[in-house]
Amino acid sequence: MDNTVSPNSNPVGHLLEADELFCHQIMDSFACVGTTDRDWTEKVCAMAMARDGSLQLGFGLGKYPNRNVMDCYAGISRGKEQITVRASRQLAQAKPDGNRTDSL
Repeated sequence: MDNTVSPNSNPVGHLLEADELFCHQIMDSFACVGTTDRDWTEKVCAMAMARDGSLQLGFGLGKYPNRNVMDCYAGISRGKEQITVRASRQLAQAKPDGNRTDSL
């Protein structure tokens, strides 16, 4: 059975895979953000460590839809040594007219 809803028949808008999860902020699809505030973001992070504190791991991910940016980091520390990796990318490419080519 195909559960696909076409954008024309759905008053909420185009549905994305994330729309099936329990993390909505507004009554709309994930292609829409509930505010125009440039600082609005969705973030997740996780940390783990050895009970004796000898090893620590961490990662984080931030999505800034109103800035068209996604950032992330990962880190590990052992004793006095720490290694951190950071990355950032555009969420969607821009067309020559300045509009985005796909939904967030």
